[in-house]
Amino acid sequence: MASWIQHHNVLKQHASLSFLTPSQSNLLCVLQSQMQYANRINLYGDAGVGKTFLAWVLCAETGALYVPSPARLREGRVASTHVVVDDVDGGRDESREIWQDVLQAAKSALLITRSPIQDHVAHAHLQLRPDDLEVAVQNMSRVCGFHRDSGNGINLWAKLRGGHQHASG
Repeated sequence: MASWIQHHNVLKQHASLSFLTPSQSNLLCVLQSQMQYANRINLYGDAGVGKTFLAWVLCAETGALYVPSPARLREGRVASTHVVVDDVDGGRDESREIWQDVLQAAKSALLITRSPIQDHVAHAHLQLRPDDLEVAVQNMSRVCGFHRDSGNGINLWAKLRGGHQHASG
């Protein structure tokens, strides 16, 4: 059986509108609008609901730069109109520091967190419904050979990892 990181990479290659769940698709429209009118945006939701996958599709659709973590952001200069920074801890001070750095060169910055950033920013909350899980499982089955287990939780990465490791969004 392939490792979860291999599944992760396969899913990233398939990050497209056709692979979004209904909740992700609805939120994509909201985020695209927010990127035009707000410069500080926070996408948040529980671990494993598909925030990162949604971000990959958003970046593919808008040409935004995807940065997998704040540490990676600090490695180089931002050269994009819109920037998406994943795996942010959600603290107000760190978020403000990231926004300050990114917005020197970009028009908008979207930070992905597990809980809402307590600040005056545009927020978008991703929650998956049972029908979303069915779509996600069908997609993972097509490209990863994944089959749904009997679990009721909605944490997609935990399902890919076999529930043995801590999942990330």
